[in-house]
Amino acid sequence: MRLMAGRFLNSGDFPAEGFGVPRGVVVSESFARLYFHGGDAVGGRVQHGAPGNAWSTIVGIVADVRHSSLEKSPQPTLYEPSWFADALAVRTALPPETVIASVRHVMHDINPAVALSDIQTMRDRTTEASARRRFQTVLLAAFAGIAVFLALVGLYGLLSYAVRQRRAETGVRVALGAGRGAVVGMVVRHGLTLTGAGLAVGLLAAAALARWASSLLYGVRALDPVTFIVVPVFMIAAAAIACFVPAWKAARIDPVSSLREQ
Repeated sequence: MRLMAGRFLNSGDFPAEGFGVPRGVVVSESFARLYFHGGDAVGGRVQHGAPGNAWSTIVGIVADVRHSSLEKSPQPTLYEPSWFADALAVRTALPPETVIASVRHVMHDINPAVALSDIQTMRDRTTEASARRRFQTVLLAAFAGIAVFLALVGLYGLLSYAVRQRRAETGVRVALGAGRGAVVGMVVRHGLTLTGAGLAVGLLAAAALARWASSLLYGVRALDPVTFIVVPVFMIAAAAIACFVPAWKAARIDPVSSLREQ
């Protein structure tokens, strides 16, 4: 934990008789804000446990951490020294395999009856904690990709149908001297107009649902500018690609054959 003020716990913070209320404790930032009104809690005193217990002195403030879930907000927390521990955390810049071997050796020297188990790195812990949400995110991303693909297929089909319906008009334009670039631009503009209208409706609906969606997000704001900018740009680019094939076909229409069919 990151020390914000004061110091960490040491052996002098244990109860004088070896049991009972500790002399010194460390509190989290949210604890200091809640019970000391945002002021400096170092040096303050707290009474916890049974009524009538002795008071403990706050010797340090540490940053808030999420103990049980990455999604739940940090809770005001008080940390006190203890002789009993069933979990050990080691911070090191060395490879984990080297540290694990050293820790096993030290623990064996202290007490051969103590065995280490369930050894994981902090990265493994956080990965395990976020596995469920990561799976849900991948699943939603897959569905979103399918939805984008279906939208592009539908746009391609719609534009192809529109090009066939306007075959005679396109033939007249070409016969009157319209170049291929002009024909391609006309078809692409038509497709992008449809895409822009759909994006406008979608963005308005997304903004309206943003407050509800904020409860489902972690580390991302509901009105995230990256999402509301990058996604529409991607959709427009993808729609432009989907429009190009029908536009290219329209530019290659033979005016004589199209007028004869009409």
